Amino acid sequence: MTSAAPSDLATRPGRRSCHAVEATIREVWSEHFGRAVGPDEDFYDLGGDSISVVDVVVALRALGLEVRASAALRFPTPARLAESLTVGAGPAGLIDVPALRRPGDLAAATQLHPIRSGTGVPLIVVHSVSHVEAQRDAVRRWATARPAYGLTLPGGPHTSISALADHLRSFLPGGPLRFVGFGPGAAVATELARRYPQDTEPVVLIDPPAIGRPTGGPGSALDRILDRQARRFGLDGDETLPEVHAEMERAGWFRGTPTNGLPQLHRTAAGLAEALDEYHPEPFRGPAVLFHDASRDPTPAETWAPVLPDAVVHRRDYGICSPRRLIDDPLVATTASGALS
Repeated sequence: MTSAAPSDLATRPGRRSCHAVEATIREVWSEHFGRAVGPDEDFYDLGGDSISVVDVVVALRALGLEVRASAALRFPTPARLAESLTVGAGPAGLIDVPALRRPGDLAAATQLHPIRSGTGVPLIVVHSVSHVEAQRDAVRRWATARPAYGLTLPGGPHTSISALADHLRSFLPGGPLRFVGFGPGAAVATELARRYPQDTEPVVLIDPPAIGRPTGGPGSALDRILDRQARRFGLDGDETLPEVHAEMERAGWFRGTPTNGLPQLHRTAAGLAEALDEYHPEPFRGPAVLFHDASRDPTPAETWAPVLPDAVVHRRDYGICSPRRLIDDPLVATTASGALS
């Protein structure tokens, strides 16, 4: 089979990417409401109701989206509805992405990169796997004078989050240090913070996953991750690695990542997922600030509450799996800046 060109992947017949579906929904809603509609604007807040949703659903179906009125009302923002129609739907069984299983030419080695210069106690930012560039940009915008360094996570498998933190400590300078963690990096940041005196300054956790609750389901952790990627990016499984990367970058994922490093990064993500399933740490006896999307089930705050008994928790309500909203959230920027100033 001849693979489609990267520019065709988002719109070709059969499977559509989440960001392409979101764009279609926004276009239809904008026409219906007579103004531009953002990805997180609520159908009801815009003036929609159970009657007008019928017109919207008819218009979406005319453009090839299999949408029910009940789904449009249950997922009332373009971003939520798009995820429900892609990541949360589709054929039964796991979809494979062979291009992301090939041996990686670049190992996901631990690296410490400067993010910003400054004065004071250094800030160590433990990145997630998929949005490193966006996280660095966000930290640069924070109103803090501290120097900041980004810490990338090594490839797996990882025996435990604690063991991973012990390994990463060898790459860090002597203390004192302050820590921020994005996504799975939040657990690692917490374990690193145990190893350095934090005084009265908090460790900051942004969009941490639920912990200590094995997700289960068919296949391995890598199988399930690749299935979600296939559904999110509209992949059929016959794409080349450059095609897969082009589609991911179009949606803002893995920007700045070498294409031939993608398979190893997905193995890293799978190793982290397995380690987080078995993460049952002792309570962290220090201050913490946690930002999470309260629409997820279970909410991250529920699983983190025993670990961070003194945490200040900030709830957001985007209702999507993509981490980008919390990375760019103005409340996160303002609150994190204040906590770390």
